[in-house]
Amino acid sequence: MLKINKLILFLSLFFSLSISADVLSQLSHPVHQGNSKKSSYNIPSLFNEQRDYPFQKHFNTKTKNLKIPLIKLDSSINFSCRKISKSIWEYDERGNNSSQMIYFINELGVWQQEYIFEFFYDENDRLVAKNDHIILLDGNKFSLYWEYEYNQYGDMILEKEIFFDYETDENGNQIEIKKFNWKTEFKYNQDHKILSEVIYYRSKETGEWIFNSLDDYDYDLKGNLIRSRYALWDKTNQTWDYKWMDQYTYEGLNRLKTNTFSRKNEVTGQLEVSSMYVYQYDRSWKSIEKTYFIWLDCWNPSGKWIYEYDELRNLKEEIYQKLDTVGGQWINVQKYGLEHDNTYSAEEIIIPEREIQEWFTHKLDRIQEYCWDKQKGKWFQNGFTGLFFYSPINTSGSDEVPANNYIIFPNPFSDHITITNNENWACSTLLIFDQSGKKVSEKSIQNGDKINLSFLSDGIYFYNIQDNIQTHTGKLVKE
Repeated sequence: MLKINKLILFLSLFFSLSISADVLSQLSHPVHQGNSKKSSYNIPSLFNEQRDYPFQKHFNTKTKNLKIPLIKLDSSINFSCRKISKSIWEYDERGNNSSQMIYFINELGVWQQEYIFEFFYDENDRLVAKNDHIILLDGNKFSLYWEYEYNQYGDMILEKEIFFDYETDENGNQIEIKKFNWKTEFKYNQDHKILSEVIYYRSKETGEWIFNSLDDYDYDLKGNLIRSRYALWDKTNQTWDYKWMDQYTYEGLNRLKTNTFSRKNEVTGQLEVSSMYVYQYDRSWKSIEKTYFIWLDCWNPSGKWIYEYDELRNLKEEIYQKLDTVGGQWINVQKYGLEHDNTYSAEEIIIPEREIQEWFTHKLDRIQEYCWDKQKGKWFQNGFTGLFFYSPINTSGSDEVPANNYIIFPNPFSDHITITNNENWACSTLLIFDQSGKKVSEKSIQNGDKINLSFLSDGIYFYNIQDNIQTHTGKLVKE
C-alpha cells in the first residue's frame, strides 16, 4: 500500500499515514513552496495542482497567502498503536516556522522530549540553515546541521550537511571547526524547474568531493514533468548507473493521468517496467480514484484508492481497497476520515512549512484511521488518530501553558477535577480524549469549576482547553 508520510512525518516524524498525496495536493489554494531537500521518493501525484511540487521546495520557503492569516497551527496530539506523541510549533514575526518540538509518552506516563527542529531564514524568507536535534534517552543530544545557498533568482543551488570537530591550537586550546561531509548541488532550466540534484560526499583520505547519487528530470513543452531518474555513481566505470525511473503522462488541465515506475534488472542491465498508477477525476478535475497496477507480462490491478469530498470540496474520506484475485472483487481494507472546520479557509491559517500545506482547504481538526471488519462488514476505528489545535495569530501560541496560569487538581484524580487560572477568563471549552484519540467529554467551563469525571474508566487521558486566546493541552490520570 502506498505510504504517504508527509503529514505524519511532519507531526511526529515516524508515524505513517496512507492518505495519498495526489488528493491532498488539490486541497490547498495557496501555492506551496517548501523548504527542505527533496524527499527520497518522488511525489508526481502532487502535480495535479503543482506540477513541479517536489522541486518547489528549493524556492522561497513561505506560502504567499491572498488573505490575512487569522489563526496558526500550534500543536497536535497523535495516537497510534505504537506510541502517543505531540508536536509543538513556533513561528517568527514574519510567520515562518522557526521550530518544531516533538514529545512522546514514556513508560512512566510522562511527556518526554524526543526531537527539536530549528529553522533560520534570510530577509526574503528563504531557509538558510536548519538544525535537527535528537534527544537521547540519557538526556544528551545528537545534532545534525544544514546550510543552504541560493542564486539570484531564489533557486536553492546548494545544501551542505555540517558537523563540528575540534582541533588543538598552538596554546593547547581546543578550537571548534566547522566541516562539511555531504553536499547537494541543484541545477535548473530557464523556467527555474530543477534539472538535476547531485549528492557528493567528502573523501576521508583525500578530502576531495566524490559523486554519490543523481536525480535528473525532463519536462514537456507545457512544463509538466515527464521523466525522473535516480542513479548511483559507478566508481569502476566512472559513470552514472541508473537504478530506477518514473515516467508521467497528463490529460485535460495538465492533470496527471499515469505514473509508470521502472527498475533496473541487474542481470540485463536494463530498466524494466514494474508498476503503474492510473488517475481518474470528476468533471471539476478533482481526483476521485487512483488504481495501482503491477506488470506481470501484462498490467494487473492490485490496489485502489477512492476519494470522497464534502460540499465545500474538502477531502472527507480516502478508502483503500485491494483486488481479490480469486473472486475478482474489490475488498475494503483501510479508510481515513478527515474532519474540517469551515470557519477558516487555508489562506487564513499559518501552517508550519514541513510540506503539509496541501492538506488544508479549510481548518483541519482531526484525522482518523479505520479498518474493515470482514466478519461484520463494517468499519471500526483503529490505528492512527491526529488532533490539531490552533490559536489566534496575535498570540505566542504555545500549547504548554505555565502552571501559574492554569492549575488542574487533583491530578491524578478519582471522580472530580478543578480548573483554575490566575488570570481573568470567561467561559472556555474543555475537551477530553482517551488514549485512542476518541473524544470522551466536552464541557463549557469557567474559572474554578469543579468538573465531574467519575464516568471515566481508570487510565490516561488528554485534555484540551480552548479559550479566547490560546489552546492548552495536557495529560490527566484517573485512578
